[in-house]
Amino acid sequence: MAESKMESIQIKDIKPAIFKAMLSLPDMSDDDIPIVTQVQLLLKAADRYAMDGLKMICEEVLRRNVSMDTVVSSLALAEEHSCSLLKDVCLDFASKPKNLIQLALNAEYVELMHCNSLL
Repeated sequence: MAESKMESIQIKDIKPAIFKAMLSLPDMSDDDIPIVTQVQLLLKAADRYAMDGLKMICEEVLRRNVSMDTVVSSLALAEEHSCSLLKDVCLDFASKPKNLIQLALNAEYVELMHCNSLL
């Protein structure tokens, strides 16, 4: 790889705090970003850099924290990054009548449901 001959490598598509968390798993308390969002970003990075153990940990955290506020973004993330367990939990959550009624009013959820693999 060309990067092996470079003195430094600039990574533009990941926040520095998320990259640092990916390497060290510190306390991820960033007041500017909700913890679930931080874990979602960390899962994306773990998937990109083939850190399967870290990806599984993130998926488990997200599975335990599915809520009306997180189900749409977690479902999209699960679909994009092949997280079948997270996808199942999100779809189960969304299929409950009281949740489905609320989600049916969410434009992002409706758009996501047009995805063939989710149907």
